[in-house]
Amino acid sequence: SDPNGDQLYYTVLYSADGGNTWKTLVAQWSENNYTVDTARLPGSATGRFRVIAEDGVNTGQDDSDGDVSVPFRPPVVAIEWPMDGATYVFSQTVILSGDASDPDKQPISESGFVWTSDLDGSLGTGREILLTSLSLGTHTITLTVTDSGGLTGEDSIRLIVVEKWSPPPPPRKIYLPFVVR
Repeated sequence: SDPNGDQLYYTVLYSADGGNTWKTLVAQWSENNYTVDTARLPGSATGRFRVIAEDGVNTGQDDSDGDVSVPFRPPVVAIEWPMDGATYVFSQTVILSGDASDPDKQPISESGFVWTSDLDGSLGTGREILLTSLSLGTHTITLTVTDSGGLTGEDSIRLIVVEKWSPPPPPRKIYLPFVVR
């Protein structure tokens, strides 16, 4: 509250590291309450909130009395290559490439990238792997990524391996009726 009855404006900040660094969530907020969407905050076991109130001249602030726990989120995973539905010939080299980002900035090691096929099982680890021995058939290729906090995210594509390449059939010719005016 303001002793003079002046309008107060609030700034709300969040710290994921126990108050060492702060991120502004809202500034110049004129209401005396604010709803925080924790899904947009970095996860933390030592989170803190700070509220700064000002009336244009005077400023006051208060921090949360203790640590606030915000759930950690899994990595966001994307298979970058090949495209979903790609077709390869048996024994052709296939490059699998993927990437991941962690909303909580948890480190992700190369060994945290694990590739599997529903037909062939484990394929290897790393952001990029090369394969020459996928079996014939339609594979569901899955990239599972685990961050240093143990949370996992995944992405999948469908990949087709055929015995030999057969080009698509040529387009059919369509004959239109001859019209004379």
